[in-house]
Amino acid sequence: MTGQLNISITRNGTATIINMSGQLSVITIKDLETSFITEMGNHPKTITMNLMHVDFIDSNAISLLVRLQKNANARNIRFLLYDPNHAIREILEAVRLAKFFTLITSEEYQSLSPPA
Repeated sequence: MTGQLNISITRNGTATIINMSGQLSVITIKDLETSFITEMGNHPKTITMNLMHVDFIDSNAISLLVRLQKNANARNIRFLLYDPNHAIREILEAVRLAKFFTLITSEEYQSLSPPA
């Protein structure tokens, strides 16, 4: 499989959003890990992984997300998975990780954001 993952970062005060599109796989996870480590250096209170446009995830990527969640927890950083599509939610449920992560929809995310 020759997947690509596009990553961009959005910062809003003490919140960081790591936006992704494409495939989250063994081929692309190093880029995500590097972005996460870089953002940890900015000392955010929340890191949100925007999975809305991720159309594939493999077991290596799931393992990385678990490690990132644990890393964030160890630093008292809130770690959110934003708007994963139905297929990704089903995978997380099948491997019994849907409750390990905080999964939020766009509506739930908007309620977390303070009014401008």
